[in-house]
Amino acid sequence: MQGQEKLRKLEQRVDGGFIALIAVLIFTVINLGIMLANSTFYLLFSAAVPYYLTWLGRIMDNGTMDGTGEIIGTYTNTALVMAGIILAMYLLCAIFYKKSRFWMALAAILLLLDTLGLAAVAVFLLEDASGVILDGVFHFWALWQLFSALFAAGPLRRLRNAPPAPIPAPAPAPAPAWQPPQGAQQMSWQEYLNQQSGGSQQPPAQPNQPWTYPPAQPNQPWSYPPAQPNQPWTYPPTQPNQPWNPSAQPDQPRTDPPAQPDQTPPPRRSTTPELDEQKPWQP
Repeated sequence: MQGQEKLRKLEQRVDGGFIALIAVLIFTVINLGIMLANSTFYLLFSAAVPYYLTWLGRIMDNGTMDGTGEIIGTYTNTALVMAGIILAMYLLCAIFYKKSRFWMALAAILLLLDTLGLAAVAVFLLEDASGVILDGVFHFWALWQLFSALFAAGPLRRLRNAPPAPIPAPAPAPAPAWQPPQGAQQMSWQEYLNQQSGGSQQPPAQPNQPWTYPPAQPNQPWSYPPAQPNQPWTYPPTQPNQPWNPSAQPDQPRTDPPAQPDQTPPPRRSTTPELDEQKPWQP
C-alpha cells in the first residue's frame, strides 16, 4: 500500500510538468495569433522570447512603438521563423516528454532561458515592467513543475521496473475445534470409550459380580477378586476353583523347618566354657 501511494505521487509530479509544458505551447501560439491580428490583448501562460521577438519585428516593419500595423515585412517573418523553431522544440519536448528524461530536461532549460529573456525585456525594453509581474509568476510556477517532474522521473522509472514483491504464502487454516461424534451427547462417557476402543469393558450386568479382565479362556471370565464372598484369594490356584491355603493342615501352626512330635531342640553349647563357670558379678 505504501509503494502504491509513492507511485501515485511521483506520477502526479510528472503529469504536472507535462501540463505546464502544454500550457506554455498553447498560450504562446494564441498570443502570436492575437498580435498578428493587430490586437494588444495578451494572455498569460505564454513563452516570452517568441512573443517579444515577433513584437520587435512588427515594430521594425511598421515603425510603431506598440507593435501594431498592417505591414508584415522581413523582420516580422524572420521573427516568426525564429519563434516557430522555438515552438517546434517545445512541441518535440511535449511529444517525447514521457519517453526520456532528456526531453524533460530540455523543456526545463528552454523555459529557464525564456524566463531570463523575460527579465531582460522587462529591464531593457519596457518602460513599465509592472505588466510582466504576473507573467513572471507563471514562469516560476512552470519552472517548478518541470524541474519537479525531472527529479521525479528517475525514481518513478526505478519503481516501475522493480520486480514485484513476492506474494506471501497463505497462512494455514486453523485446526477445527473438536466436536463430539454424532450421537455422543446421548451416551455416557464410559459408553463412548467402549465404542472407541472396540472392546466390551462394561461393568457387570448383575449387581455384586466382579469385573472380569482379561478372560482366562475364550468366553469365560477370570475371577479377580473371588467371585463368591467369604472366600480367600487364590493365587495361583492349585486346582481349578480351589483356594491356596498357606497352612499345611487346619489348626496347626506352620513351622519352618517343621518340628518332630514330642521333640525339643537340643541345648545350645557354649563356645566359651571358662566364662560360663564364672560367677555373676556381685555389687
